[in-house]
Amino acid sequence: NEKETLVRLYRLAGGKKWANRYGWEEAADEYEGKGDAGKPVPKVCSWYGVRCGGGKGNADVDSDIGVTELNLSGNQLSGKISKHLYAMPSLQVIDFKNNQITDAGLDGIVGESGAPLQKLVLSENQLTSLAGIENAPESLEELHCNENAFTKFPKEIFALTKLKTFMMTHSSGISEKLPKGFGQMKNLRKLLLWYNNFTGSIPTELGHLKKLEQLALDENKLTGTLPTELGNMYNLQYLSIQNFEETSGLLTGRLPKWHDLVYLREIYLDYNSLTGTFPENFLKHSNVTDKDCYWGFDQNSLKGTLPKDLKRFEKLKIDLRGNQISKIPKDLCKMKKWMTGNVMQFGCDAILCPAGTYAYGGRQETDDITCKTCQYGEDGTPYMGSTECVDAEGGQWDPNDQQILVKLALNTGLDKWKKSSGWKEDLASVTSPDETVNLLLDFCSWHGVECNNANKVEKLKLPENGLKGKVTKEIFQLKALKELDLSHNEVHFDSDHSFGFVGHATSLEKLYLDATPINKWDGIGGAQSLVELTLDDAELNPGPLPDELFQLTNLKVFRCQFCGITGTLPKAFKQMSSLENLNLYGN
Repeated sequence: NEKETLVRLYRLAGGKKWANRYGWEEAADEYEGKGDAGKPVPKVCSWYGVRCGGGKGNADVDSDIGVTELNLSGNQLSGKISKHLYAMPSLQVIDFKNNQITDAGLDGIVGESGAPLQKLVLSENQLTSLAGIENAPESLEELHCNENAFTKFPKEIFALTKLKTFMMTHSSGISEKLPKGFGQMKNLRKLLLWYNNFTGSIPTELGHLKKLEQLALDENKLTGTLPTELGNMYNLQYLSIQNFEETSGLLTGRLPKWHDLVYLREIYLDYNSLTGTFPENFLKHSNVTDKDCYWGFDQNSLKGTLPKDLKRFEKLKIDLRGNQISKIPKDLCKMKKWMTGNVMQFGCDAILCPAGTYAYGGRQETDDITCKTCQYGEDGTPYMGSTECVDAEGGQWDPNDQQILVKLALNTGLDKWKKSSGWKEDLASVTSPDETVNLLLDFCSWHGVECNNANKVEKLKLPENGLKGKVTKEIFQLKALKELDLSHNEVHFDSDHSFGFVGHATSLEKLYLDATPINKWDGIGGAQSLVELTLDDAELNPGPLPDELFQLTNLKVFRCQFCGITGTLPKAFKQMSSLENLNLYGN
């Protein structure tokens, strides 16, 4: 029965260590003969994470049958899920997100005779396989399996021809071509596959997905052109294939006209290498010209004049900074509702800064964020929408210490930092580093910042401070930086969670990254000025110490406790003749 099935789940999935065990623990004790005879076991429908019947909440908390939903996300489940779960007669929704499950028990799925599953969420676990999912009932509409330990794409999902939503993101272990099999999943409405390692070109078979509304392939290693066949996805509303990260792929070729994508409102193709002019009659048959539309084409190589016919779109926000646009027709500079109304206030500058000027966002966004004259004229900013002023030798504009710190704060969630004195007060209304160009902030007094006599940042110490996200690569352009402590924060330096551009910090002597999600050694060999490096409890991928570590011949202190080191201690340690303190406990 349902109660026995759930007790089996509790036992197999490490129930005694669950964060919330209400009802489950009491029932398990009863089955083992450990229960309190004078204390009744709570009814199944009142257990933590259990919902029975239809509608909102527990329709009947006084029942032991009729379980329709299990939500045990973030509850410290581990190991295996009972395969009998998928035979529960009324179960429609399972959410096991953010646990340590290694086997989802999918071999227990028995098709139409089993649970009438509609939604299955297995994200943020340790799964390596989805074998058995091919037997799921046709009622299954949503499958989420982000952030697992897959090393091969689970092709069993191609049997789920009735599936409407499939999400598999942040599975960097998958390094293979984007499968053509997606083209046979013709009922898909959402296909979200960002931050994996899919390679090769985008398969033309995706054009068969004529019901698809959202397609996201950001931050993979995809190359080649945008297939014209994507123009057959008549219901597409959202398309995103951005490649911000240095290690991601790049799409090339021209931007297709996509005449028949009549509902497409959001396009994100930033940081690729699209070339040619912006096409005339882009989205020619659009049915959303009176709706809010957002198109992102930042940092491509689109050139020439923007087409005058874009004025068909009444409420367009279009990002084109960092391209090679040379002219904007005057009619577009009169579109009062463009750029969220900024065109009415700032004219053409709200779309793109003129050649010879620049701004952090490539356009004027407020009275304070304006298009500034480049001291090198059009030689330094030859195209519209420049984001930096470049000298005659091609040297880029160099952000100062203040702007680098501002960008760090904005990238890592300043509003959620535990300690932020000075930072929060000075940056309360700041949304981009460019807003502080003409301000002289006392950043040397901010929490965790220590400067030398020349007001250059020497030490940045923000351990256990609630930082989360990607640390701006410019942090390693702080020329006087000697010490950086970001330990016990959820921060990374690039999409691969490696050491990024640490080698650019030529004065850096002490680097503390304990208990951070850094998981690759790549780049560490460039930090040859380091004297101290600590990585205790970092989430490094298990394996031997890399050769490039031993390029750090000035290192005196190296700590890497509980950080997944395997194999034999390398003889290369003899190259680190300055080493005084070595701690590799717990490997």
